[in-house]
Amino acid sequence: MKKTRLFAIAGLFTVGLAFGQSVTVTAPNGGEHWTIGNTQQITWTSSGCSGTVRINLVTAGGGVAGTIAAAVPVADGHYAWIVGTLTSGPAPAGEYRIGLYVSSQDVDDRSDAAFSIIGPAVGLTVQSPSGGENWELGSSKKIQWMASNVPMHCRLVLLKDGAVKGTIRDSFAPGQGESIWNWVVGSFFGGTAAAGGGYKVRMELIDGSFHAQSDAPFTITPAPMVFAPMAKVDLARIPMPLPDLVACLKWNGIRPYPFEGKRVFVNVQNLGKAGSSATTMDLNVEGHGTKSIPVPALPPQHQVIFDYIYSWGTPGKKTVRLTVDPTGQVAESNEGNNMIEGAITVISLGQERQVSQTKICAGEN
Repeated sequence: MKKTRLFAIAGLFTVGLAFGQSVTVTAPNGGEHWTIGNTQQITWTSSGCSGTVRINLVTAGGGVAGTIAAAVPVADGHYAWIVGTLTSGPAPAGEYRIGLYVSSQDVDDRSDAAFSIIGPAVGLTVQSPSGGENWELGSSKKIQWMASNVPMHCRLVLLKDGAVKGTIRDSFAPGQGESIWNWVVGSFFGGTAAAGGGYKVRMELIDGSFHAQSDAPFTITPAPMVFAPMAKVDLARIPMPLPDLVACLKWNGIRPYPFEGKRVFVNVQNLGKAGSSATTMDLNVEGHGTKSIPVPALPPQHQVIFDYIYSWGTPGKKTVRLTVDPTGQVAESNEGNNMIEGAITVISLGQERQVSQTKICAGEN
């Protein structure tokens, strides 16, 4: 694929051949697998060339995906590339070739065959519970994990004898390195697990493409029962009242056409017997990503309402998910009603426009 520029010296009725210049890609030249973020050497040879060479990343279809380096001395013969970086931004994983161009001699070359840019390997390990633990029902225990190169949000799932019992925590960023979640043992969205053995905790990517789980089962033990004469009741053991934050969604009236705005109401209620401290909520609207929204401190039986306008370019059902207190900052009497999910229907022209939908709250049937 090498292109050679030949210079001719022309005179009257005579032509003489002068010099030939060339540049040749030697690496990557086809079949390599280079991981995003690693440093690899792009190398070439040249003959009769001077000045600088432009290094381009070329797609499988032959188009230029972007510039790796605009002006490298052609005589260097190599360039240390942090794989995936372009002057215009990062390149996604895929099949590519390297293109070289020496403008001063108008010569170029490309890799003989495609090489692969691959994403870094996902690392995910559940460290605790790892198996063999006896965790008391209703107590607070730390679920611990180690994460690296995780490309999306995750969820924590409780398994019983290999089957999914329920979701402990949904749609959260796992971070990098070691992280924890303070779990009220046995609790999951919509219910509480019974005491018994055969339990595991699984951590999975939100799209289900990768997961890790406890190495072996652990046991949830019954909470101890305390019997004492009424006159000797230890008041310190009487549970203190706790807040209970509940997530709700609402949208009423006309369904939106494509490119029309739709107002989404999110409602956070404190149905508990104690006030809650300030926290946050995550609002995920399909096609618009996730936004983190501050939630003020709420006295018992109080609520706060937010509303936002969204627009979509295509018809169909659009998922809306609200998660209150996603990082577990507030200790609540019920941790299973902090997430609610619904769907807005975006319609095409000519369809029935009127729809009425009442407020839906987590934990309601």
